[in-house]
Amino acid sequence: MDYTFSFITRLELLEKEAHTGLYLPEEIVAVLPKGRLRARGLLNGVTPFNLAVQSERSGGKFFMVGGPLRREAKIKQGDEVHVQFSWIDNEYLEIPEELQAALEQDDEARAIFETFTTGKKRGVVHYVTSVKNVDSRIKRSLEILYKMRTGQLYSDREGR
Repeated sequence: MDYTFSFITRLELLEKEAHTGLYLPEEIVAVLPKGRLRARGLLNGVTPFNLAVQSERSGGKFFMVGGPLRREAKIKQGDEVHVQFSWIDNEYLEIPEELQAALEQDDEARAIFETFTTGKKRGVVHYVTSVKNVDSRIKRSLEILYKMRTGQLYSDREGR
């Protein structure tokens, strides 16, 4: 895949010093489209990512890089990182095959899943894909479908 943007930056502590991120250079920030943005790309030419552009109160724009992505990319705070990316549709969501297969076999859960916002679907996908073992992904897919059917998702609780 050809990427629209490419730059080198350092993985830095963010304003609140609780998370790490990759700041977008000013020349990219200057041409950002308006609204919520998601990007798909590579870190250091090998580690794929699909992230939203975040904003700081000070005006900085960045990709938040959590622990799992840092470990997968083998990067730590202060490391230089080559970032390549292109914008993708905010509604784009890659459903893992384990979850897709489970949804195809469970009409009730699939109907519920289709009513979810993209953000809520993304949370379900993240839950399934946050483990690497295929058997665990299958188990999580079945577990999350059960919770969807029975109204036991965390987001189904009162006040959420």
